Amino acid sequence: MKLMGKINMKNKKYMLLFTGFFTVLLFLFSKQLKSLELTKPSPKIINEKMATGSEDDPYARLDYEFQRTKDPETGRVPYRIREKELRYAKTLPTREEIGWSHGERDNRTVSWDRRGPFNVGGRTRALAIDINDENIILAGGVSGGMWRSTDGGASWNMTTAPGDLHSVTAVAQDPTSPDIWYYGTGEKSGNSAQDASGGGEENALYLGNGIYKSVDGGESWSRLPSTASDIPNEVGRFDYTWTIKVSPVNGYVYVATWKGIERSKDGGDTFELRLSPTDYNPNYTDIDITTDGQLCAAIGGEGYLTDKSGIHVSEDHGENWISITPAGFPSLYTRIVLDIADDNSVVYFLGHTSGEGPDNHFLWKYTIGSESWEDRSANIPRYGGEVGDYDSQRSYDMVIKVKPDDPNFVVIGGTNLYHSTDGFSSLDDVSEGGNTSWIGGYSPANDISQCENHHSDQHALVFNGTSLLSGHDGGVSKTDISQDDIVWSSLSNGYYTTQFYHVSIDPTGVQEHLIIGGMQDNGTWSVASNSESEEWKSVNSGDGGYSAIAHEGEVIISSSQNGATDISNEDWTTWTQLNPENATGMVWITPFILDASDEDIFYYAGGQTIWRNDGISDFYNDGNFGYEDIQSHWVELTATTCSANISSLASSKNSPSHRLYYGTSDGEVWKLDDANAGGTSDDSENITSDSFPEGFVSWISVNPSDGDEAVVTFSNYGVISVWHTADAGESWTNISGNLEENSDGTGYGPSVRTSFIMPYDGEVYYFLGTSIGVYSTDELDGSSTEWALEGTELMGNVVVDALVGREEDGYIVAATHGIGVYSATLESWASIQSETALPEQFYLSKNYP
Repeated sequence: MKLMGKINMKNKKYMLLFTGFFTVLLFLFSKQLKSLELTKPSPKIINEKMATGSEDDPYARLDYEFQRTKDPETGRVPYRIREKELRYAKTLPTREEIGWSHGERDNRTVSWDRRGPFNVGGRTRALAIDINDENIILAGGVSGGMWRSTDGGASWNMTTAPGDLHSVTAVAQDPTSPDIWYYGTGEKSGNSAQDASGGGEENALYLGNGIYKSVDGGESWSRLPSTASDIPNEVGRFDYTWTIKVSPVNGYVYVATWKGIERSKDGGDTFELRLSPTDYNPNYTDIDITTDGQLCAAIGGEGYLTDKSGIHVSEDHGENWISITPAGFPSLYTRIVLDIADDNSVVYFLGHTSGEGPDNHFLWKYTIGSESWEDRSANIPRYGGEVGDYDSQRSYDMVIKVKPDDPNFVVIGGTNLYHSTDGFSSLDDVSEGGNTSWIGGYSPANDISQCENHHSDQHALVFNGTSLLSGHDGGVSKTDISQDDIVWSSLSNGYYTTQFYHVSIDPTGVQEHLIIGGMQDNGTWSVASNSESEEWKSVNSGDGGYSAIAHEGEVIISSSQNGATDISNEDWTTWTQLNPENATGMVWITPFILDASDEDIFYYAGGQTIWRNDGISDFYNDGNFGYEDIQSHWVELTATTCSANISSLASSKNSPSHRLYYGTSDGEVWKLDDANAGGTSDDSENITSDSFPEGFVSWISVNPSDGDEAVVTFSNYGVISVWHTADAGESWTNISGNLEENSDGTGYGPSVRTSFIMPYDGEVYYFLGTSIGVYSTDELDGSSTEWALEGTELMGNVVVDALVGREEDGYIVAATHGIGVYSATLESWASIQSETALPEQFYLSKNYP
């Protein structure tokens, strides 16, 4: 049966209606669930719609990522920086190699343990089942690497190395040689930090780095040299990958990239671009293959239809292509995804034009035998309410799949998942006698809660008989699609692919193992056990941001994007909105802290001004303390008003107490003494060094035992990243040391995101969270400071966005942006030091042998 017939269309070019850049950027709406006054609140809804920005500022997260990583000198994120910084990381020492500087240098290592979250997965675009063993599943996180399960998803093993780039966006098995697998890298929408004003591809933060191949069933991987970037300072052909397919006829490999459709006839040794527009990069492409080896490809229109955009087919393995784009097909579109029924009878196409909602998407069916088209766009699901209508968030999450044994059983995904038993030839819901069902993502209750054991934002679907596996922003889920009532089970246990922005612990140590962290796409979660397999519980929704713990874990402060902040008791029976209603202009992940000397005082970075609230104890002591009460405690610290957004906050605990340090997005650092009482007059002091770069102050840490000692980090590339003061900012010393490739900060040293100063057992230890892992030292030596990598075999060179510690017991936690949370204690280090001290006795053994 032929996929294409004698369809002969006259290709047409349409006027460019919208600029391509804005049509391919994703928009996600921020929907904040807030109570005006909650003394006996309704249950907390745990899955607020994830967002890249608000309706007022749809580029908020993109701009946040860009501002904190761009090179201030060039105004761009360096080309291919992820690959280059990983290469530089290999030149840096590990803690195992150099030990600590005091006493014996051998065996001065830290034992890091994985803390989870065990039951929460991260954004998953790659998903496949082994054709020879349904218990073997391969899944890939966009920043969490490739994972493999041999027991149907009950447990997982990471198969990418700790020092590899952990970007996985597509995976495929070779049906002609099932031990061979391929995966692609680079997420075009959702993970790149681009200049929201239109900087283009040169500002992509995390590109992919080619196609990887496994010859042992996915247990190990190596990059195909043919897919490495040809030009160091440009985005390569395989830096953004959407789909990989392998022909069941001859084993040819086809890759749908941002450039077009690539083909390899020799197992990836060489590739050639077989289908692509000549005058633009389509950005969005897709491909599928019939069981007899015919190809069907969709090429993004980049805002308009050209001779190479639209739908194309090939009967000769990609040598020649013919457009079969039908008359009446949308002339404006960005991304199209497709799936061919296993019996080769039909092909379904799901696409996005512009804007949001079902009216800005289309669904077409092509019947191969009759070479006929049907526009079924009118039957794209419409359930109304907050999140009931089909939406792909401007093609960020868009997937379609046909059930193998029934070409009329079609599943489509956007923010939600829907299925139809008649190929969406009708719209009525099954509850009304129709054939359409809302089965996943947000709950069909349409209250912005999520389906149990499922998650919003769909990226991958795999059928296995009546089982349906779903890859989404919360990991991997599974259901029996034959059931009338869809019940999902999570396959994310031990699939550590979450992306944290912040983490907090109980500073008192009463709840010794309590950890709370905010994650991109997954809200805020907590755990109170040191067991890796302990299940975490949901604390708050949205894109999780900063958090704080007060009153021995009985008061929880958590937040989501753009500074939306809540205060609650531990089990959420009492909660209210906390952020000051008059604060504006907050950065995407908004900093806030509790006063290190008084947990009842709270500081909030409200755009360009800090706000103070001293009502934490009142909330703790009064179960009827609601929104108006907490708002009455806010004081705007007008003395802290800056010319740029406040990007970091830190508070001193001792010598002196109540000192507030704060940094800005343009490289300034300030301090305010007696911040617990002052701040409304002109009493802030600018302690910015003339040597500081005009960059993004990502973190300030203060020695808990000495309020005059602080470390300031800058997260931009191309700058001197780490600065130290021992005199409250009177003078500053560059302590970046070996983290900088060049002494002036240029080169491919990492983005430094966070720091922590840990006094313990008579020593002071310094930790940095960077884009290439956790680094530490216990001896500062100015620009010659030697930093060493922690957790080499467990965390490796993953991005670390947050560190927190507790000096009383030497406990420290690292939160990664890709593979979860890890913890260690300094007790093990102290015991190792004592064990390697001078021996108390010795004796002479017999000669050997």
